[in-house]
Amino acid sequence: MNKQTIDTSSSDQQYNQIIVNTSEDSLIDNSTIDDSERETQPLLDEYKVEQSSSGFIVCSNLPARYALAMWAFFGFFCLYAMRVNLSVAIVAMVAPQSALNQSIEACPTVEKNSTKPIPKYEFDWDPSKEGFILGAFFYGYISTQVIGGNLAEKFGAKWIFGGGIFIASILTLLTPVAARIHYKLFIALRVIMGMASGPVFPSAAALWGKWIPASERSTVPPTSQSGSDMGIVFTTPLISIMTQNGFLGGWPSGFYVFGIISCIWFICWCFFGFNSPNEHPRILNKERLFLNKHIPPRPPKHRATPWKKIACCPPVYAIAIMHICYNFTYYTLLTSLPTYFS
Repeated sequence: MNKQTIDTSSSDQQYNQIIVNTSEDSLIDNSTIDDSERETQPLLDEYKVEQSSSGFIVCSNLPARYALAMWAFFGFFCLYAMRVNLSVAIVAMVAPQSALNQSIEACPTVEKNSTKPIPKYEFDWDPSKEGFILGAFFYGYISTQVIGGNLAEKFGAKWIFGGGIFIASILTLLTPVAARIHYKLFIALRVIMGMASGPVFPSAAALWGKWIPASERSTVPPTSQSGSDMGIVFTTPLISIMTQNGFLGGWPSGFYVFGIISCIWFICWCFFGFNSPNEHPRILNKERLFLNKHIPPRPPKHRATPWKKIACCPPVYAIAIMHICYNFTYYTLLTSLPTYFS
């Protein structure tokens, strides 16, 4: 019995020694980790319950810059949902003119016992007016593209980005009223809506410049801006269904629904969107330090734009021609395809 007791105590001593050695080894290993190795570790694995830079207790596995990109994704979704709305709704708004000008050489066959409802159109705009209405958005859209980035630098990318979508949402809610008053008022509303939407993409670029490090700029901004394509994909069939079912008066339903959704998004954006990591009250200290280190601040003195070098640079014209051709085809299909198929 005594021998067994001695053996047990000796084994306990060995076990305690192993624990001490293991803890010491772990301490040594942690102390020998290089700072560069710590920076390469994903921040997603480090997020636990911690204190933010302003004293808030944060419990989240999503870094603040990814949360901002997510809210921007829904902003682009709302923007293009409102933009594509008219292209689909106008099919149910305007009586087709081709059927009125069609010549018939033979007697048509009379369909009996037909229960197919006859569509009721509220407007009889000719193709010229309809074309002006569909294209009015782009007249305003092109006028604010260049100044969008400068406005974002002066007033903050958060408010230019969110404000443009908010103004577009208010005008979307007013679209049925303007269309019923006069088509010229409708055209003016669409021009103003285009002017409000123009600075959205340039302000988003200014936002990424302060939030996204260079190593992530090929993934995070494109993923966020893909919300525009998702808005087109999901909105087009939904508007068609709402128009056919007569929800909220038929064709006005899409303008009301997506206008309200965009207003709700803007309220959320006011609380969760920020111009820079230093303005975010709930960002963790480690992410704020990480972003400030990998995103250098802009120089205080603004450098003059080398317009002469830009004008003499052939790649600039190649990119411009490619962009014009792509957007011309893209927006032509986006605007006119529903009317063509109708």
